[in-house]
Amino acid sequence: MKTKFRTIMGNSPEMKILELLMTGRNFEYTKNEIVKGAKVNRSRGFQIIKMLTKKRYLIVASKVAHLESYKLNPKSKEVKLLTRLFDTIIS
Repeated sequence: MKTKFRTIMGNSPEMKILELLMTGRNFEYTKNEIVKGAKVNRSRGFQIIKMLTKKRYLIVASKVAHLESYKLNPKSKEVKLLTRLFDTIIS
């Protein structure tokens, strides 16, 4: 089911992941939680997470043993803009 956000921005795996992270922006997610929550292919999801991290849209929020948790980078201008757009679309 397409949400209002993905109807406007596209139903790509990237948008599914970003939507999940913006909806729960106060939470941290492991890679597995992100791909399961966004309902995207595991391999493709991991590639997207790597790309978003490289662009600094995502940051590693915490690391316990070998497990990393990610969240949106609140300092990124692009993330701030996209989050404002997201909030406007869903309101």
